[in-house]
Amino acid sequence: MSNEVWWEASPFVWVEEELLKLHLDPPEVDPLDSLLDDLLPRIRYEGEMMDTDLSPIGMTEWIPGVDPVSELIEESILPPLPPAVTTLMRSYERGQEQLPSGSGHVNIIVDLSGSMNSGIGIDSKGNSHTVVSAAQALTRIAINACRQGNHSFAVFAFGSSSGDGVGGSCGRATRQIWGSTLEEAKDYDGYLATLKSNGAGMRGDWSGMSGTRSGYGAERLYRYMAEDVGSQIPDVDAATAFFITDAYWGDISVPGLGYDGTGSINIEAITGASSGGGSDSFWYWAKQYHDDFGPFVLFKINADKDEGTANTYRRTYREWIGGGIKGYEKCVFDDMVTIDAFGGNLADVAGRMVKFINNMSSSGEGCDCGGKGVTF
Repeated sequence: MSNEVWWEASPFVWVEEELLKLHLDPPEVDPLDSLLDDLLPRIRYEGEMMDTDLSPIGMTEWIPGVDPVSELIEESILPPLPPAVTTLMRSYERGQEQLPSGSGHVNIIVDLSGSMNSGIGIDSKGNSHTVVSAAQALTRIAINACRQGNHSFAVFAFGSSSGDGVGGSCGRATRQIWGSTLEEAKDYDGYLATLKSNGAGMRGDWSGMSGTRSGYGAERLYRYMAEDVGSQIPDVDAATAFFITDAYWGDISVPGLGYDGTGSINIEAITGASSGGGSDSFWYWAKQYHDDFGPFVLFKINADKDEGTANTYRRTYREWIGGGIKGYEKCVFDDMVTIDAFGGNLADVAGRMVKFINNMSSSGEGCDCGGKGVTF
């Protein structure tokens, strides 16, 4: 008798194999993912309309081998019709919506200077966050407000270097991140997806831009409206601008005023500061933008509130940009953002930001920012 074990060749024998064990690291959780996961469920509007996937609209006949395979509904099988069998399948349709007549445009620019890289806490997934990642999340909230109003939008960044070269001298310190085509300018979900895929903080399109030249940031928005927006987004001649920065006094000072608001605004210094990218230039271009294109709103986050600079900025808006109209004080949003395992106060700040945006109106208790721009 052969030494061969006869049963090893049997097809009915269970053969146990030792599998190679591999150690796989869990996928990295992007900080912006976890930040938005913590944030968005807490600030949605009641009854807010959400985008949905394909929806069934009816039933059509299907012949195997002739029509493309789709989702069969087995209960609906019909009597066979040689040489094939017919049954039913669901038909789907994806809706499309165009921007309605009268909708507006919004420009957002974010400070990417070194001070914006300051830490503000750790989220529920253990990811550390900076002022920049908070600003990125707040751009998402602003764009959600754009979605509510069916506004198109463009996103920019500024610092003192690493610009995209567009817009003359200010191009070396500014860059456009989103909205360079009509399709992008209306793609709210695309912006969020790109924002999350880029990663939180100063990475990729949001890489750091060294120091702070706020004047160049304001100039870029003006030149974009005056020279570039028409080639990117036709028929836009007015827009609200959101300028997001930590706004330390050294970043945006007011000529003639102390940080506590003492003194008198040096109008001559501002009107003669169309170039250079400094603080005087910021106020020059903010006024020019307001006069020609619409509201220019300052979002100040996470600089020391005890400096009192926000109130000084409000006074400057009232006296310089608004020509003495008190309602212009509402064009400065000032808040401190902190993050912790329970979300910190970012949801509260975002909620106040949403309310601030949605109240931008020249009537009632809204933000009387004037100009010729759109309101929410």
